[in-house]
Amino acid sequence: MLFKSVLRTIKKSFGRYLAILAIIALGVGFFSGLRVSETAMIKTADDYLNELNLYDVRLISTLGLTDEDVEAFSELKGVDKAYGSVSADFIYLTDSGSDSVLHAHMLLDGANGVDVVSGRLPKSPNECVLDNLHSAGSSVGDKIVLSEDNSQDTFDTFAYDEYTVVGLVNSSEYINFERGTTSLGSGSVSGYVYMLPEGFTTDYYTEIYLTLPQRGEIYSEEYEAQLVSLKTSAETLLRERADMRYDKLLRDGEKEIADAQAELEDKSIELADAKLELDDGWETYRSEKSRIESELADAKEELDKARAELDDSWAKLKAAKADPIGEIPEVAAELEKYESELKKGWEDYEKGLAEYQEQKAKAEAELADNQAALDKAQSDINEARQKYQKERKSADAQLEESKRQLEAAKAQIEEMKASIAALPPSAYIQIQTGAAVLNATESGYNKGLAEYEAAYAAAQQKYAETEAQLNAAQAEVDGSRIVLQTAREDAKAKLAKAESELNEARNTLESSQKEIDKIKADPMAEMPEIKAQLEDSESELAEAEKTYQEKLKEYNDGCTEAQEGFADTEAELSDAQAEYDDGVIKLSEARSDIAEAVKELAELKKASIYSLDRLTNIGYASLENDTSIVSGVAKVFPLFFFLVAALVCITTMTRMVSEKRTENGVLKAMGYGDTAIISQYLIYAGSASAVGCILGFLLGSRLMPMALWQVYKIMYAINRPVEFVLDWKLFAVCAGMYLLCSLGATWLVCRRDLQENAASLIRPKSPAAGKRILLERIGFIWKHVKFLHKVSIRNILRYKKRMVMMIIGIGGCTALLLTGFGIRDSIQPIIDYQYDEITVFDAEVSFIDDMNTDSMARFESESASVAEDVLFLHTQKLDFITEDSDNAPASVNLNVCTESPDGFIDLHRGEEKVPFPQTGGAVINYRLANEFGVKVGDEIILRDSNYNTIRATVSGIFDNYIYDYVYISAETYAQAVGEDPAINTAYVCFKDGEDEHSAAALLLNCENVAGAFINNDMRTRVGSMLSSLDYIVLIVLVCAGALAFIVLYNLTNITITERSREIATLKVLGFYQKEQNAYVFRENIILTAIAAVAGIPMGIALLNYVMVQIKISSMYFGCRLNLASYLISIAITFAFTVIVDLALTVKTKRINMAEAMKAIE
Repeated sequence: MLFKSVLRTIKKSFGRYLAILAIIALGVGFFSGLRVSETAMIKTADDYLNELNLYDVRLISTLGLTDEDVEAFSELKGVDKAYGSVSADFIYLTDSGSDSVLHAHMLLDGANGVDVVSGRLPKSPNECVLDNLHSAGSSVGDKIVLSEDNSQDTFDTFAYDEYTVVGLVNSSEYINFERGTTSLGSGSVSGYVYMLPEGFTTDYYTEIYLTLPQRGEIYSEEYEAQLVSLKTSAETLLRERADMRYDKLLRDGEKEIADAQAELEDKSIELADAKLELDDGWETYRSEKSRIESELADAKEELDKARAELDDSWAKLKAAKADPIGEIPEVAAELEKYESELKKGWEDYEKGLAEYQEQKAKAEAELADNQAALDKAQSDINEARQKYQKERKSADAQLEESKRQLEAAKAQIEEMKASIAALPPSAYIQIQTGAAVLNATESGYNKGLAEYEAAYAAAQQKYAETEAQLNAAQAEVDGSRIVLQTAREDAKAKLAKAESELNEARNTLESSQKEIDKIKADPMAEMPEIKAQLEDSESELAEAEKTYQEKLKEYNDGCTEAQEGFADTEAELSDAQAEYDDGVIKLSEARSDIAEAVKELAELKKASIYSLDRLTNIGYASLENDTSIVSGVAKVFPLFFFLVAALVCITTMTRMVSEKRTENGVLKAMGYGDTAIISQYLIYAGSASAVGCILGFLLGSRLMPMALWQVYKIMYAINRPVEFVLDWKLFAVCAGMYLLCSLGATWLVCRRDLQENAASLIRPKSPAAGKRILLERIGFIWKHVKFLHKVSIRNILRYKKRMVMMIIGIGGCTALLLTGFGIRDSIQPIIDYQYDEITVFDAEVSFIDDMNTDSMARFESESASVAEDVLFLHTQKLDFITEDSDNAPASVNLNVCTESPDGFIDLHRGEEKVPFPQTGGAVINYRLANEFGVKVGDEIILRDSNYNTIRATVSGIFDNYIYDYVYISAETYAQAVGEDPAINTAYVCFKDGEDEHSAAALLLNCENVAGAFINNDMRTRVGSMLSSLDYIVLIVLVCAGALAFIVLYNLTNITITERSREIATLKVLGFYQKEQNAYVFRENIILTAIAAVAGIPMGIALLNYVMVQIKISSMYFGCRLNLASYLISIAITFAFTVIVDLALTVKTKRINMAEAMKAIE
């Protein structure tokens, strides 16, 4: 019967049952999820590193390691296998033409595996796989080309100058984004490559990796103990092997030097003998050469003399052939006679031609004069005719005008006649007057007509006379023209006859001239006897020439033979001389090499050895630190959920037992024992708690690690799903706590009520005694409070336990909300703080080669169009350590400035300015100082990859949020390193209004620039990365919201159930539904306001603790809360209160007045 009663109770109060289940599921899920997340992430990383078999111990010796060393370590107790490996940093040329540094590793078969993201593993020595994180802009098939800026030792390390990328990988040696430091370039390693052993050419190993046969889980005490044991034995053996190698190198070096010195002495003797033999050879060669050259000179002189005689004879023959006339007197005399006669003929011709031209000119002049006279006469006639025509035209116009006027007058007379004729007889006077005028007009007309006719007749007579005169003159001119033409034709005929006679004489002369020219042009053809004479002379000379050529050939053959002999002998002697000189040089070089070897051997020191475990791997060490953040958060957040869950359980069960007081009394009266009665409540609370624990544990253990792993995958390249870990011990603890909480609270409540007898229990419990509250004593305020408001205030203060529980529950929810928003406020602004208040320059420029004064001035000149100001400095990636700290080395950026970086970097702590350090001092960022426990006045150590160190005293600590920085002066660097810092970087501030990317493109085109990095691009990338931390904020906010809703719903639901009689009373009294709701829910609003205010200090304390636990490598967040976050957290709390009130309004409407008002007794 009691079991059925429990089922009825669950069904009747399912909301209350579900609230207990949900709050416990939420608490267990949040707690178990956070607690197991670190384990799940570490197990995932452990499986990943075991799958790729990351080394356990890394051994390094500065004198290198050999195959014998690998074999020795393979046989060491506790070692599964030893792997000899080679690694080296090198500068490579990027597609943009700039230089970056990559770290090359040997791809080992069985250790330090890589996870192929795309492509494949190398199959050829000139192939490699590239860092997937570094591969932005790179792809499979690209080339990795070694830059010319690498040293010869670097080139000697690699088998090729160019490697083909065949795959992109994640490496077990680099599980986070840190790539370490280097002594090359800017000191920063951009990424890594892996290649086959054949890709390297070294005859020694740079390190040996040791692996354990069986490992404990990473970071576990078992594994740490294994490492300590292995490192101890490995260090001992490594020291022995390093000393053996030192002794061997020393012995081998001494032997090689002794052998080299003995060989050097032998070579010196050989060179001395060779020198004597060589000098004798040269002397014999010069003597023999002199004798042969003398004989050849005599022969040459005789040949030259014969040649001169032949050349003279040939010249004369050639001249005779070319000019027989000039060279043969008979031909010249005959030709002179012909030319004399021809000359006289030409003179006669010239004389006749002159006479002809004179007569022709005279005739042409006379004809021209006559023609000119005719032309003038014709011109006069034409001019006179034009004048006549012009005058006639003018006279005709005047006559025509007179005729027109006469015709007009005649017309006027006719009109007057018509007008007079038209007058009546009575107009006598007018008729008479008109007649008189008409007569006068007619008289004038007739006179004008007579004058016109006389003038016309006179003009016609004058025209006729003028035309007759002009015609007569024209006829005379035409006659003269005919006479002139006849004279011209006669003169032309005479001149043509004379010209013909002259042309005939000229043709005769020219014919004679051609004959003479023909003789001159080819005398041989025209004079055969001369030709025969010349041919005889030519035959004699040809015979002489043949004899000469034979002698010349003999001479040339002798010369050639002599020269070849000289050349062969001289070549042999030169080769011998070169060989001797080369021997001298090699001997000198050998002496220098021996001296250098002696010096190096004297300076050879015992090897420095390093036995490094995984904790020296930055990614491995950082993972432990970063995953511990979750454990830190798990220490405090679940406590809130546990307290709230306990509160809900206590409240729920207290109210439930109180509601069922009468039923408990009846059961007790019927003979049921206290244990039986209590058991139904224990089953109710226990079942809700058990189901909540199971659901919460399973869901939390699965979902929470998945969500957090997505955040951690931003920082760690472990491309594996998070392990599903079920910690049953943790489940037992969670279940035990929550069951103890719920069952214990239930037992205590029931035990307290069941101490009364049955009769007391059956009767309703007396209501709490009322008393005046403090506000009632302030009369002028209390009088103005409405009735229902007074009731609400009294109820709040009368039920103090309920008030405290609601304040704690809702305040805790507000605190969680405030923490969630505080995490966001602490993380989001760091980008603006970093790049608006601290890093105030616009771009960072890296250089290919170190800068000097001239190159710095040149860069400033080339960038002047976009750069407002430039700061040159030395930057380098180094490891940060301290003497007393147990922390793993931190990778920091060392900035060495020759002047204060004000205007580029604002060094400050809060509002206080941090001065730039003096010689021997350093300023470091707050996160670094806090992590290592460093304060002003402490000494720090900066160490490069070759374990060279820089020591400095901290003179200041400044704010910085992204990456770790150490600033020192150039003097401090020079004191520690022994040389001035190499300027390899410049900070640039752009002019206002400049487009950053266009300005960066201009900087890239400047001489010696390797790269230009815009801070706003980095700002975008970091912002994108930090935005993923919103997962954590979202998880906290969702859990806090769910907790707030459950607490409010449960407490309000219980309150309505308890106060159903009061609400029914209000219904009976006629209160409207709105007033009933206000009566019930007004208390919730007031308590929510009080709880929200109380939750603020709890939220601030919780946020401070959480932010201390959240540590991301190279980032610092601080702790901030914006005003908006306070307001939003409070608003969300009130929103949940309103939502719950609205949801439970339905329940107040369903309260039955009759049932609620029934008397219990």
